[in-house]
Amino acid sequence: KPLGMGTMTTAAKLGKITWEELEPAARQMATLNAAAARAMGRVDAHACTDITGFGLIGHAMNIARASELCFTIDAGRVPLFGDVFALAKRGLFSGGAKRGREALGADVDLAGDLDETTIGLLFDAETSGGLLIVVSPDDASALEAALAEEGLPVHAIGRFGPSGEHHIRVRA
Repeated sequence: KPLGMGTMTTAAKLGKITWEELEPAARQMATLNAAAARAMGRVDAHACTDITGFGLIGHAMNIARASELCFTIDAGRVPLFGDVFALAKRGLFSGGAKRGREALGADVDLAGDLDETTIGLLFDAETSGGLLIVVSPDDASALEAALAEEGLPVHAIGRFGPSGEHHIRVRA
């Protein structure tokens, strides 16, 4: 699922968007991950987490630390919901974005050319977010096919590799 639910719900709580603008996000949040879980069950998945209150970076960090690996995120490949970037540019992040960055920032290597809006969205809390499914490169096409059979999009947003100074790297 595209990122941005924390920003969308924060904007709604602050009266910055209408119900009509929030409704597509609410429909996304109401969509269960059952079909993605079925697809994942047909491949050799190494790990999986739902992207919720700790945001993409927080949940990816949990897998990276437990696996003693580093996850490199290609920020340009991370799907964003609708016009959420414009709302985020106005600083309408949930409180989780700031708390996540404060708690995890020392273990995240952010590329120098990343903008603060993108960084905020990667740390921002999600409500009923999508799944981060980890498979070996050899199984990636099988996962893509299984997700397609379920009618779901797939976004290959990064890859795991040897751990170094940081457990998460984010590239523009």
